[in-house]
Amino acid sequence: TWSLAEHASVGIQPYLAMPVDILHLLAVGCWLGGLVALLVTLRTDTPIRRAAVQRFSRLAFASVCVLVATGTYQSWRQVGTWGALTGTAYGRWLLLKIGLVAVVVGLAYFSRRWTNRLADRTDTGGKSGKKEKAARPAKAA
Repeated sequence: TWSLAEHASVGIQPYLAMPVDILHLLAVGCWLGGLVALLVTLRTDTPIRRAAVQRFSRLAFASVCVLVATGTYQSWRQVGTWGALTGTAYGRWLLLKIGLVAVVVGLAYFSRRWTNRLADRTDTGGKSGKKEKAARPAKAA
């Protein structure tokens, strides 16, 4: 009901803005809710299956893609002009929000690389994770 009663329901294109806002809220709920669940699980020292982390990673990536797409539309619709991004309080808050999301996504990128390297070491018993090529027999002349 929030999308039906807030800024999405007024202004231009409310018939499109309201469903886009609902998608935006669902995506942020999936992404942040999943992060909280993952952090709580990590704090309990309960082992997490690699497949579960990979599923969450794919869901988080899809959620962020939806956030970027819906957020871009909402930003265009609410701000209206490039000058309003820096010339209005809403525009400045929006820039701050975009910056914070970019930092979190950057941290997620490095975290994903780090956890993949750790998982590769675990899967191979502490080796580098690269499969060694079998020696090929030399061809007879």
